[in-house]
Amino acid sequence: MYPWHSILSKWAESTGLHVDALGLVTILGAEEVNNSVGRLVSGSYVEFLPLLGAFVLASDRFTEKRPGFTLYNFTSSMKTTELAGWFSRWLKAQEFSQIRDIVTWKVEKCSRSRRWQAFLVRFLLIGLPVNGLLVALTVLSGDWWGFANAVSMVLSVIVRVFLVSQRQAGIDDTTEKAQAEAVDLHRKEVAAYETDRKLGKLRPKQKPPVHPDESIAKVIVIMDDSKVVTIRAPEYLIGRIFTKNPQIPNRRLYQFFQTLGWLAFGSHLITLGMSSLHTQIYTTGLLILATIMAVYKVGCDDWRFRQRSRSALLHCWISNRLVVSCSEYRDSYANWATLSDSPAETWQTSGSNAGPDEEKGLPSPRGPNKTIRSERRQDLFVWLKPDARELQLMEDWYLVPHRNKAWMQDFETKRREHETREDGGGD
Repeated sequence: MYPWHSILSKWAESTGLHVDALGLVTILGAEEVNNSVGRLVSGSYVEFLPLLGAFVLASDRFTEKRPGFTLYNFTSSMKTTELAGWFSRWLKAQEFSQIRDIVTWKVEKCSRSRRWQAFLVRFLLIGLPVNGLLVALTVLSGDWWGFANAVSMVLSVIVRVFLVSQRQAGIDDTTEKAQAEAVDLHRKEVAAYETDRKLGKLRPKQKPPVHPDESIAKVIVIMDDSKVVTIRAPEYLIGRIFTKNPQIPNRRLYQFFQTLGWLAFGSHLITLGMSSLHTQIYTTGLLILATIMAVYKVGCDDWRFRQRSRSALLHCWISNRLVVSCSEYRDSYANWATLSDSPAETWQTSGSNAGPDEEKGLPSPRGPNKTIRSERRQDLFVWLKPDARELQLMEDWYLVPHRNKAWMQDFETKRREHETREDGGGD
């Protein structure tokens, strides 16, 4: 027998510790893991580490759609409360302000070097040593229950990586098909335009068709916490990517890995409580630490520590073809020279007992003399530069008040002033 076995056994006996029903710890943190993994952003530090709540992946719960979100597409005159599960989770995971954030989606191709670099960091430098150490520890100490526990954890990692990659591949496939269809339609429109131009049948001021990647839809999403996010994306992505869950390229293989995930979870649930004390401590510490890092997005493209600054544009890859960047409307856009009694860009608060400001939609900050920015939806609707048709949509969707004449007068005044501003910055 390996000397590790007797050494660790004597140490465990000397501690006098005996943990019962430790396997129940594996079901903790399920909702947090659901939200973290479900947004489909790979974590460069924890992608190949085991997490709590592994049954969330096996049950496919991480793909379910979330209620409380509403998407308004002014370009297509479309409103829906059906958002793709990954999209609503990604929005919820970001530190958005009340109205100021702009999320821009583009179809690009992730470089092979970036993917290989990410793989080397995630798997060879982190995943393999950390998981391999647990396997080696159980073998050297003769803890075969612990060995079964380690194998089940490794299987859960493999299952999670495969299921998430299938969802990402589904996004890529759908994106490529939608883009190809849009480009094909664009070619037909260009051919028809050229024919009409040669025959002199063009209407006055008729412009040539715009390429699908340059035809950006005007979209906002109102989240379940009433935050409003401006979405800028090619029109062909809105209905195919953001409102529907991606189709799985290989359904049978996907279901096989789901079954494997359930077996790994059941094995982990049983073997963890039967393992030696040192294995239990290592396993529990690894699960908790990796889950915390995953929930707080440590090492991910949308890591909140890096997102706090908008001075450098944040880029986040969802899949190999879909990338997103975040920016903000300019602070100066909240200043209105034509309205003497309009809210300023910032205002001061004093004391810690001040109540919420309902008009601005923000709670008063805790602590004395803190400066916060105006966050009125009226300003956002002005920044969107709506035309007559889009204004009618706002009324039909009850985004603007119908009978508040003072509100509408301020809105029209701000619209006229905003039209005179120079384009640029965050707009």
